[in-house]
Amino acid sequence: HAPHSTATAPPHSSSFHLSSASHAAASAAPSVGTPAAVIAAIRTLQDRIKTLEEEKQALSEQVRTLHTEKARDEQQHKTLQRQLQLQLQESVKSISARNEAEAEAVKQHASRVQVDLEAALQACQQDAAAARMECHALRERATAGDAELARVQGELASAHRCLTD
Repeated sequence: HAPHSTATAPPHSSSFHLSSASHAAASAAPSVGTPAAVIAAIRTLQDRIKTLEEEKQALSEQVRTLHTEKARDEQQHKTLQRQLQLQLQESVKSISARNEAEAEAVKQHASRVQVDLEAALQACQQDAAAARMECHALRERATAGDAELARVQGELASAHRCLTD
């Protein structure tokens, strides 16, 4: 069991811990090579292996937790990115619809103004036609008045001549 566990650890940490453990066992045991010293060194190594395995387990759990958190953060990022993309699309649609509505309102207003202008033009044309007709009638009356005046002046001149003769 012990060689398999130390084989998975990095070589530099195993050798360091083994030499430290051997040194600790050697100072605790009465003499190197005696069965009690060997058993104490084995127990020290077993304790160190158990500690390293617990640390490995804790580190593995931290790695799994970090991977889980990373996956959750990536999913949140994707979700937020999608939400922002949808909000942007909705904003673009809203602005586009508003612009279309404003453009339609401007077109309707321009159409109403054009109808009003055409009605005003038609009224002006009718007024001008009526004014032309009135002007023509006034000219005819003036011409008739001029002719009447000339006739009256002719009669008056004739009457003056008769009186003076």
